[in-house]
Amino acid sequence: MKKTNYDAKRRWNVLFDALNIKRGRNATKQLLPTNYRCSFNLFSIRPSPHDAAWYLYTLRHGTSTSLSVEIFSPPRKFTVDDLTGFNNTGNVRIWPSEEVLAHVIVKHGAFFENKAILEVGGGMSCLAGVLLAQRVRCQLVHLTDGNSKAIANVRKIVKRNRSAFKCPVSCDTLMWNKCADHGGTYDVILAADCLFFDNSRTDLIRLIAKLLKPNGVVLIATPRRGNTLSTFLNEAGVMGFKCSIHHYYDEYVWSQHTKWKEDRDYVEDTQYPLFLVVERSTSTDDMVKISLSI
Repeated sequence: MKKTNYDAKRRWNVLFDALNIKRGRNATKQLLPTNYRCSFNLFSIRPSPHDAAWYLYTLRHGTSTSLSVEIFSPPRKFTVDDLTGFNNTGNVRIWPSEEVLAHVIVKHGAFFENKAILEVGGGMSCLAGVLLAQRVRCQLVHLTDGNSKAIANVRKIVKRNRSAFKCPVSCDTLMWNKCADHGGTYDVILAADCLFFDNSRTDLIRLIAKLLKPNGVVLIATPRRGNTLSTFLNEAGVMGFKCSIHHYYDEYVWSQHTKWKEDRDYVEDTQYPLFLVVERSTSTDDMVKISLSI
């Protein structure tokens, strides 16, 4: 079978799985990244001993002590409209870029101390922001997604894990094209795999321009996905942002990437997250440090 035909079949299998997901032995599959066999092995997942609808998501690497968060897996079957509608992909499962973003920022937790953090497009878990709040004394962590069902799930997760947080955590639905200009509120904006929506990419850049502080930084984990990344870079550059792309940003993630490169289930263009640093200014020491450290 040709590679292109195999890739198409693989993508349809993911869609089929999401449409037909059931409770019971297959429930954990809702949480796993696409083709988890070729994942980066950053987290272990096991059912909560207290509640069948919850799963313990434990970071394997990047911290000297175990770091876990309980994630709610709502019982549901997806319709085609659910999966093809705008901003609904975050309700399907936790994707590899979300795991990588969470791993990297927790590993470099000191950078986020006393900073105001915004996660955009965080999906049904906002995994990166939730783990960061548990690890670091940020000024605040604000978790957002454009889908109300995703945020309803995030609210349950925040309530469940609140006792472990080291800083204030809030969550809201945030539509990128309807955000008011608050004059720069956040030191750091986080995003995972949010650049492939052709009809909202410009809205995301405008949102960053509105909400990022003058010396703030945006950290994005995202696969290349054809020309979607380069299109974002071009548009961000036109709006005055400097972007740097990091291919090798974590030794362990790179080792897993190298391991799976020859596997036919592994498609680098859509599955290996690059790490993107977006800056409005280049003058602060903190931004130089975060760029070099990853």
